Amino acid sequence: MEKKKDINKPQHNAFRINARQVKLIVAGIILFLLVIFPKPQRITYEYANMVTVGTYWDGLFGPGVLFDSNAKFVRLDEDTEHLHVCFARENDNCLRYKVIKNTGFGGYISSWFEED
Repeated sequence: MEKKKDINKPQHNAFRINARQVKLIVAGIILFLLVIFPKPQRITYEYANMVTVGTYWDGLFGPGVLFDSNAKFVRLDEDTEHLHVCFARENDNCLRYKVIKNTGFGGYISSWFEED
């Protein structure tokens, strides 16, 4: 008498992933995204003897964002240490601020825990 094959069982060793491998894959994807995507920076900048601390986030596919401003175009030039802020278009009505200190992403995170 011939044995019937169980059709519910896989006939070969299929590609299987256990829970540990899933956690490693997810952690790898998160680490990859953290490296690739721009992170907010805490910067201190000055214009006409007025010093301001703000949060700058470099844009993915366009200009950056200065969270404490309603500017249309913001760009941080790390070579010259200037922050270019334009309130209309890229070259119209722009101000150039001198960056005094850039504490980066760590400064941004630590600003969450500062008391006002």
